[in-house]
Amino acid sequence: MVKQEEKTKFELMTEANYEKIAKIELIPLSDGSQIRTLKTEAPKETANNFTLVLIAGWVSIVLGWDDLLMEAKEFFNILYIESREKITSIVPKRGKFDLERYALDIKEALEYHKLKEEETITLSTSFGAIIIALMLKKLDVNPYLSILVGPIERIPIPLAIKLALIILPTWMFNLIKPIGCWWVSKFKSEDEYQAARYIRAIRGSEPRKWKKTTKHVVFAKFWDIYDGLENSILVIDESEDPLHDTEKTKKIASLMPNSRLVDIKTNRAAHSSPMIEIMREEVRDVQ
Repeated sequence: MVKQEEKTKFELMTEANYEKIAKIELIPLSDGSQIRTLKTEAPKETANNFTLVLIAGWVSIVLGWDDLLMEAKEFFNILYIESREKITSIVPKRGKFDLERYALDIKEALEYHKLKEEETITLSTSFGAIIIALMLKKLDVNPYLSILVGPIERIPIPLAIKLALIILPTWMFNLIKPIGCWWVSKFKSEDEYQAARYIRAIRGSEPRKWKKTTKHVVFAKFWDIYDGLENSILVIDESEDPLHDTEKTKKIASLMPNSRLVDIKTNRAAHSSPMIEIMREEVRDVQ
């Protein structure tokens, strides 16, 4: 009886709602790939005329942002972009998975949806924050505001898993997934809700795409990507979240002369109402 209750609880925690209401498209990219975007428009009576563009982390899925998306859609037009390592993308056999290609994907998605930079806020986290920072630096994209949630200077996974991602054939990744689920649940989650999101993401991962991305990022350091960025940037620290290093977040913020740092404390807060209030305050004077 207990196991059945746990299963039901897990299913409830991992059921996304935003996908049920969003306009979903597979959009074409310049290299023949396609990535999935999800889009909604805010009601006229509550809209603030800004589009919130959300790019999640490497293992993150729509589910992880469901609370924020379902509330934010009342105020912002929303464009959720799923990067090419996600299971939803279509990438040719010779498709690239380097960071420059990831950044170009986001730029092309913004262009496809015809967004105006002065009316756009990007919200990104972890691996997604690296992509956005690189796009700002190399591709001449300048949104009204770029929000980096828990930006990272390296991929924060154990050395053994990094080596496994590079060395092992893709068919063996399914054997590793239970270990990854146990690791994030035991050591990298502040509560069962966060753990459920990570576990759902790992279970839905795409081994071939992960492996091709891995060689470009798992041993890299990304300080230089942030260094000297002059765009309008808001860095969100999650000082109580075990998955992020608050001191390194502060150091990253210090590298960008026009950035501001706000500590939202928890990962849960960054994915829900407190984050929305921060964003609404940022645009209140320009509506």
